[in-house]
Amino acid sequence: MSQFPWKSLLSILAKHGFILRGYPDILMPGEVRGNNKTKGIGDLFSTEQVDLATSLELMGRTDFPLRLSRAPNDLLDGM
Repeated sequence: MSQFPWKSLLSILAKHGFILRGYPDILMPGEVRGNNKTKGIGDLFSTEQVDLATSLELMGRTDFPLRLSRAPNDLLDGM
C-alpha cells in the first residue's frame, strides 16, 4: 500500500484545477519546519495533528471543514 501523497497534494490539486479550502493554519505534512528534513505528518506538533484530524472531520465537530472546490476559470487561464 502506498502512502498518502502529502508532499505533492497541492500540485496535484492545482494540476486538475482544484482549490483546497478550510485547511487549518498549520504546515502541510511534508513541508519543512526550520532546517529539519521533513517527516511528513510526523513533523506536525500533536496539537496540529488534532487540528488536521478535526478539519478532516475525523474527530468531533469542526470550525474549519476541509473541502475542495473548482478554481474559477480566470485562475486557470495560462495553466
